[in-house]
Amino acid sequence: GAFVSSSYYFRALPSWVSSLNARKLADGYAGKSWTLAQGAPTEPHVLPKTPEATLYSAVFASPFGNDLLLTLATEALEHEQLGQRGVTDVFSVSFSSNDSVGHKYGPDSPEVRDISVKTDATIGELLEAVDRRVGLANTLVMFTSDHGVAPLPETMIEHRMSGGRTDGPSLFDPIEKALQARFGSGKWILATAGTSPYLNYALIAKKKLDPAEVRRVAAEAAAGAAGGHVARVYTRDQLLRGQVAGDRVGRRVLAGFNAARSGDLEIVLEPNWIRGATGTTHGTPYNYDADVPLILMGPGLRAGRYAAPVALNDAAPTIATLLNITVPSGSAGRVLTEAILPGTGALSKPAEPRP
Repeated sequence: GAFVSSSYYFRALPSWVSSLNARKLADGYAGKSWTLAQGAPTEPHVLPKTPEATLYSAVFASPFGNDLLLTLATEALEHEQLGQRGVTDVFSVSFSSNDSVGHKYGPDSPEVRDISVKTDATIGELLEAVDRRVGLANTLVMFTSDHGVAPLPETMIEHRMSGGRTDGPSLFDPIEKALQARFGSGKWILATAGTSPYLNYALIAKKKLDPAEVRRVAAEAAAGAAGGHVARVYTRDQLLRGQVAGDRVGRRVLAGFNAARSGDLEIVLEPNWIRGATGTTHGTPYNYDADVPLILMGPGLRAGRYAAPVALNDAAPTIATLLNITVPSGSAGRVLTEAILPGTGALSKPAEPRP
């Protein structure tokens, strides 16, 4: 029921955050109902009456969580004097209650519609607070999201579209059985993340096997798993060599692969198929997961709507350019020059002659 941080930033919370926590604002939602402005709710939304963990989880999974965050954000503007000290401040606010609601009820639900409308009003209140203290004419606003979401498979089926659910056993048991049949007994899959398995390399070494061959056999088995609803399978070896289809799906799978952290197979289910018994999720290369808004507002920007594809990692170099600072060395994105007025930020500097 309180806001927290990390010792990476400071040993103790700022006094104003501690004072905010002492007000126990989350407790005030005990027994409160989330009423939708339009449409019938999927289920009743009455929050627990006792101030404890179940209440705080319920607050987060409702528009009330965003209301609490708005309070924190406006207090931060005041107490940290953001934008009011003669320097440029970066203020990042994530209204993540929308994520919780979307996962549970799906993007087509009355609940998602309601929290979206309410979040629009909440963001309006935050911008009004910024305008009062700093002035929106002196503020660059970037609005975006970290991912999209798959529609509920049940919704797709209702509209006679493809879609469905699978679970861990139907997806990974065929891989386990194939590896046991080919290489002998043992626990071949140690863990999974989404639709990606992590193989047991201690067992592979013990049996003196070629890891690439084990991954190949696993990929063959995965191709027929999940009741035949697997669209593509890529092994770690293929991804490291860039051996993927040159289409949008293949490029997105490759862009999402991290050699140090990703699993040994990237299994892509058919569109609108998800692993999970209830609710919905994200993490595929399909458009419903990958298309997100990227909206810029403020001085130095060329108004318009741009159809060219961009990536979220274009945000950092674009902001750096507008602030006339060096683009971060680890940035892989591009500057969105089409949306920046000439003479703005680093673009106003004359090009230096090359040696």
